[in-house]
Amino acid sequence: MKTFVTLKEAFTLFEEEIKQKEETCLCPVEFGLGHRLAEDIYAPFPQPPFSKSAMDGFVFRKEDIGCVEPFPIQGALYAGDNATQLIEQKQCFKIMTGAKIPDNGAVVVQQEHCVVEENKVTVNIWPKRINICLKGEDFGQGELLLEKGTVLDYITLALLSSIGRTKIQIYKKPRIAVLVSGNEVWEPGKPLPEGKIYDSNAMMIKQRLLTLGYGAKTIKFLPDDPKEVATTLEEMSRCHDIIITTGGVSVGEKDIFHDALTFANAKKVFWKVALKPGTPAIFSMLNECPIISLSGNPFASSVTFEVLARRVLYCLTKDQRLLVETVRGTIKNGFKKTADKSRFIRAKWNGKEVEIPKGLHASYALKSMAGCNALAEIPASEEPLSESAEINVWLL
Repeated sequence: MKTFVTLKEAFTLFEEEIKQKEETCLCPVEFGLGHRLAEDIYAPFPQPPFSKSAMDGFVFRKEDIGCVEPFPIQGALYAGDNATQLIEQKQCFKIMTGAKIPDNGAVVVQQEHCVVEENKVTVNIWPKRINICLKGEDFGQGELLLEKGTVLDYITLALLSSIGRTKIQIYKKPRIAVLVSGNEVWEPGKPLPEGKIYDSNAMMIKQRLLTLGYGAKTIKFLPDDPKEVATTLEEMSRCHDIIITTGGVSVGEKDIFHDALTFANAKKVFWKVALKPGTPAIFSMLNECPIISLSGNPFASSVTFEVLARRVLYCLTKDQRLLVETVRGTIKNGFKKTADKSRFIRAKWNGKEVEIPKGLHASYALKSMAGCNALAEIPASEEPLSESAEINVWLL
């Protein structure tokens, strides 16, 4: 087991140990939201499948454009009609938006520019545009519409529906277990005994997974009993694709994950990462299931979830949404504290600079995280950061 790895080393170890899961299944299009497409989608026909009118008006032949005498109206064409009849010389059809254009139709004149008298039409203004949505204008038959790996949203699902698809192949989402350890942790909704604290980590991780397009299959609270935790890890590793734990990773008497992982015969890959808060994170493998064990302090758990757990999940899925975008920006109000390792601070990003909010910045504090949309990465330094210093910003 390696100890005190850099972030770069941690990411490399994730890539070396974790095998990408590529299980697929057939899914109804209506339930595909947020899933990743497991096939390339090609257009079975052009869109529009026929040339159609872009507005209500009258459709004319090319040869008759510019004529000033009245045109007899042959009939009316509505959306859904199959326009098989051709336009006769010096005649026209009344046509509605979305209706199929006759094969020799060349231009639609909007009804506001026409005068109708005794079933004849006089065109007052001939348009500069043809006012026709041409066959294949949106996409052609055989064109690649959606690539394998595309994350399905409301537009891509509508596109699939527009070509008549009702089922698609998608990648199965990984089965995620969230395990929260600690005798002091109490489930919300129950009366709080003296000496206990209500859980926030399970709620934070569950909701964060949902916002990223995933969900927790199992959420379980564990006591400070290494053998019981080992049994749970063994059971969970056989029916889940990733396990995220919080608490019990430091060096205290009740930091039981070191023993629990040993009892479960897990392969401990590393312990401790050069970041603050959340330094004592552990990464291990059990039955080919990655286990990322995070600090129990709420803000530390949040930071290491964003920086480490998301990367573990990415290695498992190769879902680009899971990679945290980082940018360079200036720190508006400076930062006075120094650190011997990279420190992540809750922050508000406005596109150019980050502002460190007022309030408590301890690893157990959550209130000052409210309203923040970024993590400011303060580099290891013996000198405090001055105003307008340039730093890495992790966008949440």
